[in-house]
Amino acid sequence: MKPINHTHKPLRVTGHRSGAVTLAKGRVIILALAFIVAFGAVFVQVAFLASSGAGRDIAQSKPAPTLVGRGDIVDRNGALIATNLQMASLSMRPHMILAQDKERVLRGLTAIFPDVPEARLRKRLYSSARFAWVKRGITPTQQRDVLALGQPGLVFEQEPQRVYPNGALGGHYVGYTDVDGQGLAGIERGMNEALAGGADVALAMDVRLQHILQREIAQAMERFEALAGAGVIMDVDTGEVLAAVSLPDYDPNKAMRAGNEARFNRYALGVYELGSLFKIFSTAALLEYTDTRMGDEFDAREPIRQDGHVINDFHAEDRILTVPEVFMFSSNIGSAMMGQMVGTEKLKKFYGDLGLLDPVDTQIKEIGRPLVPSPWREINTLTASYGHGIASSGLQLT
Repeated sequence: MKPINHTHKPLRVTGHRSGAVTLAKGRVIILALAFIVAFGAVFVQVAFLASSGAGRDIAQSKPAPTLVGRGDIVDRNGALIATNLQMASLSMRPHMILAQDKERVLRGLTAIFPDVPEARLRKRLYSSARFAWVKRGITPTQQRDVLALGQPGLVFEQEPQRVYPNGALGGHYVGYTDVDGQGLAGIERGMNEALAGGADVALAMDVRLQHILQREIAQAMERFEALAGAGVIMDVDTGEVLAAVSLPDYDPNKAMRAGNEARFNRYALGVYELGSLFKIFSTAALLEYTDTRMGDEFDAREPIRQDGHVINDFHAEDRILTVPEVFMFSSNIGSAMMGQMVGTEKLKKFYGDLGLLDPVDTQIKEIGRPLVPSPWREINTLTASYGHGIASSGLQLT
């Protein structure tokens, strides 16, 4: 094989061909210079941002994600109630968005996030800040739409978000956190220190019973055209709350969008005159503090008049009733007579011993304080014996 000859003379191009090559070389040189200028401008901008501390400002402006390591919440059988997932959040770097692009970006963000007030977005977009949140915890669809805007000043941040797989089921019981992972209601608030420290929390709740109770309360509300309802299922041997429902309710995943009516916990925070349910306690106090026997009688034929008040029976029997009959027929007159026999101080002590006069001690902190007559007069003893003039929560009663 012959060796390649490296000493041959180069081929010379003459005439119009030589001019075309010269012109092409000139264009290449100009294009190369343009690239050098463009990349030089980018380099200068990066150097400026680094020297001005912009990177440090951004890092310092972003709050630490306190949800990292927050413990899970499970029910008594291990069913997952609350956990953390990595989600995308959207931030902006207002100083990196060109002035002529700001209105286009504002229109795009407003369309993608209709629940974020336009005035808030505008204020942040036109601010001199180097970091501002647009929305925490966005959906994949929203992330795709933001990418379509093609704006490098919009930056995605990966951060943990609290997630409640069962939605509204047990919302008031479990509660919710804010975007930074601080418990604001329910167990999330009551056990915040343990959860924030990474400990998992197992509830006494059974999600199966929770579902059944929620369904039954909703059906009862529909049947009686009620505005609200509440219920509690408790293990009477241990005091464990197996289910607790307050309707209307809310989805903890969207708690900040729920109204005050939905977030109000009616079984724990709401206190009410519980009416005839208190006849359980007035009858028990009678048997506890007096020598009354089951066959003893109370004359419920005439109303009781005391301090300008008249006590009547709603379903009047208009006859003399035994102790069991006073309870069976829910006689206000008979119960008031029982309260008179027990006396004010002993009745108050009995209610106090049952925990009906003080806030109930529980891991849920949204607890209503009972409304107790002050001063407590003789008429209050009579009315309290059938549940009027004294208010407690459903959880307290249970």
